[in-house]
Amino acid sequence: MMSLKFNLKSESILNGKSVIVTNLQQRKVSVQYNNVKDVKEYPYILGLAVTADIEHINEGRTFTIKLKKVDGLKQGMMFTFDKSQAKLINGKVNLWANRAGFVQVSIKGDEIINE
Repeated sequence: MMSLKFNLKSESILNGKSVIVTNLQQRKVSVQYNNVKDVKEYPYILGLAVTADIEHINEGRTFTIKLKKVDGLKQGMMFTFDKSQAKLINGKVNLWANRAGFVQVSIKGDEIINE
């Protein structure tokens, strides 16, 4: 039996969401999660809260993005993901299940350019 694969694009997931930066921190290596390689490639984690959503389904929700660079980003900063303002460069989105069986979304990218 073949398992279903998704081709999720960060642009389609983030587009139209206005966010506020709630947290910005350097990630830590965890032997429990075997994340040495991932932390080395994406050393920062950016916490965001959705303040407005063109689809009105994610307002008030929080999520994180793992980043290679965080230049110019700071807590309290607000921006909107769209073609004319903020963009996640080389964004990747993956789905994974934790040990309890809950499906999680992982968003990663090089950096966020806010024009």
